[in-house]
Amino acid sequence: NEKGATDVTEFKVGGQKLYLSPIMDLYNGEIISYAISR
Repeated sequence: NEKGATDVTEFKVGGQKLYLSPIMDLYNGEIISYAISR
């Protein structure tokens, strides 16, 4: 069994908004995947 958590964080870089959405393994805290979008 695997359990994961996700969140969306907004950053402003060079006047643009970027969104970071990582997926974290709740067992060991490791980031197993992420996406960055505008």
